[in-house]
Formats: sequence, structure tokens, C-alpha cells
Amino acid sequence: MELRLSRTTGRRDHGYAAELDADLEGADEVVLDAGDLVGLHPLFAVRLALWMERHRQAGCSIEVREPNDEATRRCFRAFRLEKDIGGVDEALVEDDGDVIIRPTRLSELTQVDALADKLLQPLIDQFDDVAVVRDAVLMTISELCQNAVEHGASDAGCVVAASRGEVDGMSQIMLGIGDCGVGIPEHIRGSHPEFVVDEHAIGQALQEGVSGTQRPDRGYGFTWVLKETLSSAASSAEMFIRAGQGTFRREIVDANVKDHGWKTSATQGTWIACDWTTIGGPDR
Repeated sequence: MELRLSRTTGRRDHGYAAELDADLEGADEVVLDAGDLVGLHPLFAVRLALWMERHRQAGCSIEVREPNDEATRRCFRAFRLEKDIGGVDEALVEDDGDVIIRPTRLSELTQVDALADKLLQPLIDQFDDVAVVRDAVLMTISELCQNAVEHGASDAGCVVAASRGEVDGMSQIMLGIGDCGVGIPEHIRGSHPEFVVDEHAIGQALQEGVSGTQRPDRGYGFTWVLKETLSSAASSAEMFIRAGQGTFRREIVDANVKDHGWKTSATQGTWIACDWTTIGGPDR
């Protein structure tokens, strides 16, 4: 069986890669053709790493055809997508100018903290053009990966990846976080059954104090991420969330926040992409 990725798969919807939702049940051998791929968001790396792991564990043999585009192929290799998902000790990429974190599994809260700690100094020393948003990036990793570990309820844990890029001459840092758990809508409906529409449930989860835990001290993670982003030197930022049958996008431009949600085809788990764009250009 052959699964071919389109040219924009790695960038469209922040790298969600809907093609990876295809039903491969019963397939013994799969050829994943990424030859046409141009551009590769970290969320795509997370999606692909979990997709390959799941099917290999089911006994499926997977052959991957790398991207023909040179820059995309280099990024593809730096993410080490042909290897098993690694842990925190293998997370940081030291030999690539763009890929910062290869797909990394976080299964315990201590691992979330350890990754944030490991990332702080490299953001300052090696990626100074995006260091102005480092507090927002670290807050996002801490809060959203913690959510995935605690509430995702998946044996695969939470997987995260990050890279740096360029858009219109400005630097951008991109983050992808994914898990194969129950998804934000189902989790939120544990204490808010009235949120029956998935995209609405996701949007409500971004509001202060809204949680599926029924605990008064929870439900502030997305709010803290927003506040840290607004207080950073980012010229713009965007968060993309897909879970259940809903998708939600939060855009921030010049401190103005715009939210939009819509219905999509069903997916397992929660998939989040976060991008921050800074005023300075990359120093290569």
C-alpha cells in the first residue's frame, strides 16, 4: 500500500497532516512517499513519529521516501524520523541550524520540567533571534505538555518537537505537541457536558478557569500561555488545536487576539501547533 503526501502536507494547518488519519488496518507493508513535501512543521514531525510507531507496533513494515526538496529533506533527517521516538536525554539537536527538538516522548511530569530546563540555555546561546520569546515557548511546553501527560490518558504519552524558521524575513519558532489520548473536547465534557460541539469545547478550554478536572486550581494553562505571549517581543503568534471533530485557531497580531473554530473530520488525541514570529531576522 502506498500513502503519498502532498506538497503542502507538512505546512498546511501547521503540519497536522490529515493524510495520516488514513485507515491502514490490515496493511502489512506501507510506502510513505514524502517526495513532494516542501516545508515541515514540527507538528508534522510529531504526527509522523507517532503514526510510524503505532503501525510498526502493529506489525506493519514502513518504507519512507524522503522529500526531494533539499531544505525539507535536511529538516526531515534532523528530526530523525526514521528512528524510534526518544526521551529527554536525546531531545536537543546540536548539529542543525533549524531543528531544535526532535520528536521526544514525555510520560511523566518530571520529564516535562527536565525538557524545559534543558531548552533554556540553548535558546539563549544558539537561537538568539528567537530568544525574545523564550519565556512564552517554555511556558507552552510546561503547561501544554503537562496537560497531555496528565489528561491525555494514552500509553504513548505526549510527544513534542520544535524548530526555527523564517517568514517574510523574520524569525519564527515553531512548536508541535501531540498525544493519542481522549482529546480536549472529551476531557472538558467530564465537568462541562454542555459543551457538546467539539470546536466550542476546545475554545472554552482556552478560557481562564475552565477544566475537565472539577478542581478550582486547574484550567489556567492556556491563559498563562496567552499572557506570556502577549508580554513577549513577538510581533505575531498563532496556536492551532485539533481534537475530536473540532479545530480551533488563535491568532495574535500586535497584541490583538482573534479566535476561530470550525468542524473537521474526526481524529484521535489532541494536536497542537504554536508559532511565534519575532521582529529580528535569522543570523545564519
